[in-house]
Amino acid sequence: MAATRGKRKIAGLRWAKPCVRPKCIPRSRPRGVRALGKRYEAAVAKQLTGKGVAGQWFEFEDDNGHGYCQVDFLLEEEKTVLEVKLTEVEAARQELSDLYLPVLRHVYGPHVRGIVVARHLTRETDLARVCDSLPLALIVARTRGIPTLHWIGKGPL
Repeated sequence: MAATRGKRKIAGLRWAKPCVRPKCIPRSRPRGVRALGKRYEAAVAKQLTGKGVAGQWFEFEDDNGHGYCQVDFLLEEEKTVLEVKLTEVEAARQELSDLYLPVLRHVYGPHVRGIVVARHLTRETDLARVCDSLPLALIVARTRGIPTLHWIGKGPL
């Protein structure tokens, strides 16, 4: 039983379901940049209180075997998963496409979408995909793929 950390690509998904935190996954105490990222993730979750679930775990089985994954935030009504990063990177979009979206689509249906939420943008950021509000990001997610919601950590999402 393996926890996935952004490296797993779903292939031949047999089943998936929400679950509680698995006992086999150790709790860590993030330090440095990882701790900053966790605080930013908590700030995003605080902004979205009452709109979904932070840190929901999922259990699944695919051609690679049994596994678990944890989404940063799930907007239940919109069926949208948010991947929160301090700095916008293509790896976040890839993690959504390869792992979270297949698992959540198996659980909730084909209309599950993904959004990357980031505090910092880079030169490589596709500015055509950048949104400055959650409502706009939800529209873009429905029409043009996985957008980036740029939120500096202050003000409303």
